[in-house]
Amino acid sequence: NNNMQIDPNKKQETTEVRDFIHYLKTAEKRANGITTTEAGVVIPKEILDIQKVPTDVRNLSAVINRVSVTSGMGTLPILQKNTARLTTAEERAENPEIANAVLKGVDYKAHTYRGALPLSMEMVQDAPNLKTLLNTYVQEAKELTEQYQIGKILQTATAVSASTTDDLKTAFNKGLANYDRQWIVTESFYNAVDLLKDGNGRYLLQDSIASASGKSLFGSNVLIVADDVLGADGDAKAFVGDPKAFVVEAMRSDVAVEWDHNENFERILAVALRADFKAADTNAGKFITYGVPAGA
Repeated sequence: NNNMQIDPNKKQETTEVRDFIHYLKTAEKRANGITTTEAGVVIPKEILDIQKVPTDVRNLSAVINRVSVTSGMGTLPILQKNTARLTTAEERAENPEIANAVLKGVDYKAHTYRGALPLSMEMVQDAPNLKTLLNTYVQEAKELTEQYQIGKILQTATAVSASTTDDLKTAFNKGLANYDRQWIVTESFYNAVDLLKDGNGRYLLQDSIASASGKSLFGSNVLIVADDVLGADGDAKAFVGDPKAFVVEAMRSDVAVEWDHNENFERILAVALRADFKAADTNAGKFITYGVPAGA
C-alpha cells in the first residue's frame, strides 16, 4: 500500500509538536514535551511564525519597529533622528547633554493580551489541517491586537488641528524634514481629503503605485485604517511622519493557548500574547484632527 510509505522530504514532527497537538485535542498536558507559562501552553515555533511580517498592507505592524525581546521587561536603545549628528570634542565638553541626546532608552514591560479563538474542542478534534487553522486564527488575533495598540501610540503624537488644505500642507511641511514621511489615515479622513482640491482645481490625493492605498498626499504614501483605530467612528484623523521611528513594539516570541469555558460552558481555546507598545522618537510625527477650525 503506497499510503504507508514514509516521505523522506516530509519533516518529522518533534515531541513538542506531537505533545502540543495532543494537548489541543484532549486538554491533557504531557509534562515532557510541552512548555507552559502562567498564560498557558506555549505554541511550538514550528507551528506559529510569530515574527511573520503581515502581508496585508493595511496592517500597522508592517510599518513600525518590531523588536523581539527575550525578557518580560527592559530598556530598548532608540536613535533620536533629529539629534543624531556628529559634534566636536569642544562642543561635547561645553554641552554634555549633546552626547546623551542621540540615544534614548525606552523602557518596556510586556503586557499579556488575552482573547478567545473561535475554536471549540469538537472543531479541533475534527480539523484535518489543525496547525494551519490555529496559525491563521492566532495571526489574525495578533494582528488585530497590534493594530489597535499601535493606533493608541500614534494618537499620542503632537496634536494638530486642520480645517483647510493649507493647514494640512503646513502640518506635513514643518518639522518632519529629517524623517521618511508617510500618512496613516482613517477612512473618514481619507474621504474628506479625497474631496479636496488645490488652488488649481486638482484633487489633493494623487495616484501612486507605491502606496498601500494606491494614493499619495503631497508626494507621500497613504495607508488607510478603520476610524476606530485612531479614534472613534466618524473621526477624520491622521498620523503624518515616520511610524517606524515613532512606535516600537517589544514582542515576546511566545504565544500561549489554554482551554477555557465560555458562558455556554463550551470548551473554547483562549490565546495570550505578550508585548508592549511604546512611543520611541516622539519628534517623528504629528497627529492631525481634520475638520476642526485651527485654534478651536
